[in-house]
Amino acid sequence: MVHENWSSTGVQNPAAIFFKDAGYSTHLVGKWHLGHHTQAYLPNRRGFDSFYGFLGGGIGYYDHVFAGGIDWQRNGVTLEEEGYSTELIAHEATRVIEQNSGQPYFLLVAFNAPHTPIEGPGGKKPEHDGRNTYLEMVGSMDKAIGQIISALTKQGDLANTLVIFFSDNGGQEPVPFWMEWLVPPTADGFANNGPLRGNKGTIYEGGVRVPAAIWWPNVLESERALEQPFHVADLLPPLGEAVGFTPLDLDGESQWRSLISEQQGPRAPFIVANMGSEAMIDWPWKLAKEVPHPSCQSFSPATITTFIGWIGTLGKQMTWL
Repeated sequence: MVHENWSSTGVQNPAAIFFKDAGYSTHLVGKWHLGHHTQAYLPNRRGFDSFYGFLGGGIGYYDHVFAGGIDWQRNGVTLEEEGYSTELIAHEATRVIEQNSGQPYFLLVAFNAPHTPIEGPGGKKPEHDGRNTYLEMVGSMDKAIGQIISALTKQGDLANTLVIFFSDNGGQEPVPFWMEWLVPPTADGFANNGPLRGNKGTIYEGGVRVPAAIWWPNVLESERALEQPFHVADLLPPLGEAVGFTPLDLDGESQWRSLISEQQGPRAPFIVANMGSEAMIDWPWKLAKEVPHPSCQSFSPATITTFIGWIGTLGKQMTWL
């Protein structure tokens, strides 16, 4: 999406336009990475009233450089700002909260942490200790999220705010990366996906299953774990039910019943795919077709291999899917 005529779609961002139609102002702070070949692809043309952050992928945390140029801006104007990107994102999110307090608004905060390059707060880089630096990056993001929650509390908006936290993919482990042909080995990550097989870029659970949290004081029951899987496309439809607004025609299923009660919401099978490999998840079953790629040594079979297995519970019986 850096140099080519690629973009997510030819229309506005579904979340942004949905909330605008419902009477909310819309704000994006942090990572875009959904196309910037032309002005029509930029966040301010896709339904966001304000944008502060970067357009590409793995920018430098301090120099804010991606693909050879500074990728840091506010509403289309390049900024040369000093500071650690995680902290700058938190500061801007706090500013948006303060300016919109008491009014309906949608705020999407997309941290680049702990995406590569591995650059921790205080200028730490992986040559010191990659795993510890990675953990400090996560810790810095956790602190930043705390600052955002504190800003909501200070403005008296916390009780009326639905907070959702999730990751877009599994962690990038210190193994040959699936894009090794494009990204140098120094870009390898230091994540640990626990018992789950695979990592970022694979079709396995380590690449597609991530933790998430949804919090709304006085509305959603706290300390409750949902066993039913959510797809990222399932996030917008229940928000429509929550705010009493019918969403657009979307792929996701509304899981609002699952959130507010013990009822199971609808869940159609969903597909994950990358580099020719594909998987269909029909919970709690998963069908996976693996196509080996020469740049990814973790894909060991010499021929296309198909697996089917139960993934409904964590344990040794499902770590290979």
